[in-house]
Amino acid sequence: MAHQALYTGTMLASTWKQDFSPLVLAPPVPGGELTFWQILDKAADGFEPTKFEWVEEELVPITISMTTNVDNTTATTLTTTAAQISKCGIRPGTMLVNYTQPTKKEVILVTANASGTTLTVVRDYGGFVSGSGGGTTGEAHTSGDFFRVLPTHEFEGSSVTKTETFPWRDRALAFNYYSLVAEHTIVSGSDLVREYRGSTPDNYAYQVKGVVQAMERKFADLVLRAPQVARGAAARGSMGGLLWYATQTTGAVAAGAYDTTAKTFSYEVFDDACLGLYNRNGLEDMDLVLCVPPAGAQVIPYIHESAMRMEYATESVRGYFANSLMTTITGARVPVVIAANLPSDSFLLLNRRAVRIHFLRGRALIVYNKPLGEGMDDYVAQRWLSELTMEFQRPLDNVVYHTSLTYSRS
Repeated sequence: MAHQALYTGTMLASTWKQDFSPLVLAPPVPGGELTFWQILDKAADGFEPTKFEWVEEELVPITISMTTNVDNTTATTLTTTAAQISKCGIRPGTMLVNYTQPTKKEVILVTANASGTTLTVVRDYGGFVSGSGGGTTGEAHTSGDFFRVLPTHEFEGSSVTKTETFPWRDRALAFNYYSLVAEHTIVSGSDLVREYRGSTPDNYAYQVKGVVQAMERKFADLVLRAPQVARGAAARGSMGGLLWYATQTTGAVAAGAYDTTAKTFSYEVFDDACLGLYNRNGLEDMDLVLCVPPAGAQVIPYIHESAMRMEYATESVRGYFANSLMTTITGARVPVVIAANLPSDSFLLLNRRAVRIHFLRGRALIVYNKPLGEGMDDYVAQRWLSELTMEFQRPLDNVVYHTSLTYSRS
């Protein structure tokens, strides 16, 4: 919905004249370039903070580490800390699997908390390692490995009590600063008397469309490549863009959100990026889009046609138009979006549901506050401003940014 424009006094003989936020929330201008900007959700919030804050929940697996090595494949006691036992909700019936080393098959069953820090366990519960029901010999695990907590098994008819511990979600306050974006237009009296054909009835309508299109391109650049800088005496300040979150957030490289491995782009590179997101985020609540530079859009049709014919190894079939790639993990088609402002050696795989653009205020500032033609002036100049910020929920779980790629059709 639109926000009401506010009169703010003279301010260098200027007046707040028009709220244009509905224009930038409208569908793309005909003839505008197709970018990922148009596919991101947008909201008009109508407030003006120095930074935009929200609460996000880290839906990460509950894990616990041991204070002693688990290199003995038959040990029936494991030592950890009372704090971890309480936080992770460990109690009789809890099952543990190695989270650090996904190749480990053993399931460890907790049967008792012997002394507050020592867990009594059954090794190879179910027999994934030794077969025949297991229960004795498991696998060796490395010191420092984290174990994922599986659902707790209970006896039929049993119930938990208020004295037992339970896990909870880890809520954290996240924020992003906001940015001001400006564009200028001049409407002249001589232009206004001309007749314009097609979709624009006069020069003013033509100028409005052009300004909105130019601002949308600036928005796309800002959302993708802006660095997060706090507003201060020596800095205008800027919100963080998608690439900032992917490359600069602590843990981005370790989490797989930022991949700098030099590779030739192929179906396997794309599918491995999807695998990384699904490993971190699960299969639910994912609406992936693949943003590529123009060079990537030129190569993807070759990969797509080969994939349709199951020629993944050679990718020999050529010349087929494609606007999506299908991931082998879920069979879902991931739309391909051309983003001209992406570096030419990269791609961005994004969970669209984790991102929203917030318009805090849209407004038009008339620089010369007088009617057209007054004082023999032949024009009215306007400076258009918009304030926006980006909300990005759990960025490390919802983006893969891969650089150092070569796009080749050979």
